[in-house]
Amino acid sequence: MFFNNKDEESILNFLDQFEAYIKTDLNTIKIEKTHTQKYKKIEEKLYSIAEYLKSQRLQDLKVYGEIMLICEKLSDGFTDDTITLKSTDPKINYIIDTVNTMSHKVNSSLNEVINILNQYEQQNYTTSIDEELFRGGEFKELLLGINSLKNKIVENYLHSHSQGEKLQKDSNYLADKSHKLISTATMQSELIDNAVKLITNINHNTIENSHSIDKMKQLSIDVDKRSQKGIGLVNSTLESMDDISKATHSVSEAVSIISKIAFQTNILSLNAAVEAASAGEAGKGFAVVATEVRNLATRSADAAASIQTLMSQLLEKTNSGKETSSILVSEYQLLNDNINTTLSLINDVQKASNVQKENIHDIHQSIDQIQLVSKDNNTIANELEEIASHNMELSNQIVNNIKQMQF
Repeated sequence: MFFNNKDEESILNFLDQFEAYIKTDLNTIKIEKTHTQKYKKIEEKLYSIAEYLKSQRLQDLKVYGEIMLICEKLSDGFTDDTITLKSTDPKINYIIDTVNTMSHKVNSSLNEVINILNQYEQQNYTTSIDEELFRGGEFKELLLGINSLKNKIVENYLHSHSQGEKLQKDSNYLADKSHKLISTATMQSELIDNAVKLITNINHNTIENSHSIDKMKQLSIDVDKRSQKGIGLVNSTLESMDDISKATHSVSEAVSIISKIAFQTNILSLNAAVEAASAGEAGKGFAVVATEVRNLATRSADAAASIQTLMSQLLEKTNSGKETSSILVSEYQLLNDNINTTLSLINDVQKASNVQKENIHDIHQSIDQIQLVSKDNNTIANELEEIASHNMELSNQIVNNIKQMQF
């Protein structure tokens, strides 16, 4: 086969372009037809092959573009795309089918994951993700991690539910005890107020008793002084009675002497009357005198007898007064001893009253402190009741929220 130089150059130029196109150094082939009839069939055959390759290359470029686009979307997170074009090359079509299968599997798997995650979002934890969607790799680890997270969430929710119920029970118990504590604190406060009133009254009565004791002590001292003075007066009376008794004895003796004198005078007057009668007429005047002396002696004797009787009675009364005065002295002495005992008892009562006043003062201060503590307890009880009520609301909310979940 022989070619002229021009035909040979044209064919070689075409083959160079064809080679560059096959090597993808060129995207298009520029074909220049020759006018040589001798090589027309060869030229047409080469042109047909070139057109076929060009058309196939253009189609493959579109397929490559879709492959690149779906890969870019996959890298951006979009899995719902597919390659729609086909190639004349079976190997490329195999790649297309593989990529579409991969995209479909990833898309369906992720949709299933999204669906289950949506269920988790709706607090439905009854299902788990199929861990066999992927055989291994990061996607497998992702599925395992989601299921593990779900199990941990369920475990935590169950624990929270258990703790919520315990908190609910404890809150009920705390609320009940807080209410009782408030009632007790209120009752305690009322009792303390009553105790304060009673202590105040007792303190007032104790002060009044102390004043009364002071008065009693002063009165007892006065009575003791008056008793001592009475004893002195009775002793003086007793001495006077002794003097009266002695004087009475002296008077009685004097009256006795007067009675004897009256008796002698009476005898003498009788003798004088006898002498006067013996004297006759001369003794009449003397007889009258003797009679008068006798009468006077008789009256003196009678008066002496009356005085003697009165002195006896006076002596008897004086002795009786002495006995009474002695008894009175004894009674005054006993009264004085009793007053001294009473004074001692009053002193003891006064000391005890002073100690009682101090004790009542200490008790009053202690009750004031207890009252302050009681008020603090009442405040704390109210705060505890508020905390218990708040905890009750929280625990009820936690339990109700968890009860709405599905496990």
